[in-house]
Amino acid sequence: MANHPDSTSDLDDAVAVAMLDEMRRARTIVPPTIRESFTTRYVIALLLIAALSGIAVYSGTRLVSTQADAAAEVNVSGRQRMLSQRIALEATLLAQSPPSDRAAVEVNLRKDIDLMASSQAALLAGDGSLGIVDAPTDAIQRRYDQGLAESVTDYLADALRLIESPDDTALLARLQNQATGDLLPDLDAAVQAYQNDSEQQVEAIGREEKVVLVATLFALLMEALFVFRPMSRRIARETARLEAAAARHRAEAGRHSFGLRLRDAVDLADTEEDLIDTIEQACTLSEVSGDFEFLRTDPDVPGGILARSIDPDAAAHHCSVSSADDCPAIRRSRTMVFESSEQLGACPRFRADARGAGDGEHAAVCTPVSFRGTGIGVLRSVTDSNHPRSSHEIEEMSMIALTAGTHIGTLRAFAASRSDAQHDPLTKLLNRRGLEHRVERLVAAETRFVVGVVDLDHFKNVNDEYGHDAGDAALEETARVMASVLRPEDILARHGGEEFVVVLPMTGDHDIGEDRAAGVAVAERIRTALESATHTSSLQLCTASVGVAAARNGLAEALQRADEALYRAKELGRNRVEVDGDLAAGLDEILAGEMVPQDSAG
Repeated sequence: MANHPDSTSDLDDAVAVAMLDEMRRARTIVPPTIRESFTTRYVIALLLIAALSGIAVYSGTRLVSTQADAAAEVNVSGRQRMLSQRIALEATLLAQSPPSDRAAVEVNLRKDIDLMASSQAALLAGDGSLGIVDAPTDAIQRRYDQGLAESVTDYLADALRLIESPDDTALLARLQNQATGDLLPDLDAAVQAYQNDSEQQVEAIGREEKVVLVATLFALLMEALFVFRPMSRRIARETARLEAAAARHRAEAGRHSFGLRLRDAVDLADTEEDLIDTIEQACTLSEVSGDFEFLRTDPDVPGGILARSIDPDAAAHHCSVSSADDCPAIRRSRTMVFESSEQLGACPRFRADARGAGDGEHAAVCTPVSFRGTGIGVLRSVTDSNHPRSSHEIEEMSMIALTAGTHIGTLRAFAASRSDAQHDPLTKLLNRRGLEHRVERLVAAETRFVVGVVDLDHFKNVNDEYGHDAGDAALEETARVMASVLRPEDILARHGGEEFVVVLPMTGDHDIGEDRAAGVAVAERIRTALESATHTSSLQLCTASVGVAAARNGLAEALQRADEALYRAKELGRNRVEVDGDLAAGLDEILAGEMVPQDSAG
């Protein structure tokens, strides 16, 4: 435990909270950090009255020894409790960190594991370097023998195994359950046991000192003047330091709590826009000052940037970066702090934007938003140049940016994976799953549709005579030709092999006969386009037979009837269109191109 009054490490801040809690529970005004010094001065004061009573010296010495050993035991056992929670937190951070960041986390985790193990050994067998001279009392030893020692050993073993397998979610869950389960109350009970044991010993010595109380009244008066008065001043200073450290720790705990709430909130976002709304709310609720702007890469435009002003005033300080490569924070993958837009080394675009705003110099913090090492945006906050940024503000911005990057990247990766699962890898058309998904939308919107099943004629001959590479090239070109004669809202899918399916959404107040006529018109257009391509393309293309059916009871039923029409087209000589059911009058004109139904592709 560090005693340096200027120490500001996270460990000292956490210990400060524990010390203040201990002082409140014990109703003591002496911080543990200066108890040793206080005891030393008290011993000196007792030596002054040694001439009056040898018994007082003996009793005082016993008191000093007991308090020092007990304080060490309480501090070390209290540190065990704190280390158990730090190890669980660092283990969680190790598992959630990208592989590139795990080395630093692992160093801290191993350090805390070793410290907890050495402290455990000292509590069980004593360690003079830690101020623990004697082995634990029988009562405390029984507590360790009843499972506490074994629980700590198992906990540390699990933590070491997690370092070797940081992606083992089951092991991480077990470690977290141990930390918040029986281990924490057992460690708390151990700290209380040491405290109780210390108080009992001190109470016994106190009864002995009452014998020499009268003889030492004068010496105590001297102590009040020359020992306790200066010590009280030091206690006040040290208590103020501990309260400041505890305030820092509480602020850090607040940021941690904010981070957990932010993580839970973004988990509820189903789309990237929902996620941006959540990040916007997080920036507004954070302790970071300034006008926020969130710039992210456009998933549909390589290198493009999408900007979102989070604060109403941020538009005046909009960043003019138009691509990810132009942003230093994204390019360097680190937070950039510009104390002034006119400083040497300020981002040129930030300087130009600030000058363009025309309201003086500004300061900015640009925190990169990344996913698995790839920059996908930047979180930006702009303030007046005379507003210094605290390290806590920058840390909170980094936390928001990290959360945003992780979840945006995950959403984009999931969207890409879902798109791959619904598309044919050769032709890039929808596959059966993608076709069914798109038609489900039409059904949900109560949109009528016509189905056409397109089958290439004699395609097997292409594979047999020219090879499968030629067959694949023919399929790709066939898909391109068919797509070129369809409307944007029409659905084209590869149904398997050389068979394609066209779904034509119908609009307007038409009867089923008119829907069939429109479907036949589009099918004939596809057939004609493919027939023409066989004469003009250098590839080995095939003509096509097409079966058309109007949907009545969903996709499966329409496909079956379209297949039956396709079978007739094959029997009647191929390279033709057949339709299921009776066709409305005017089919000859439709096929001749003299009549184009309103619902057909243009």
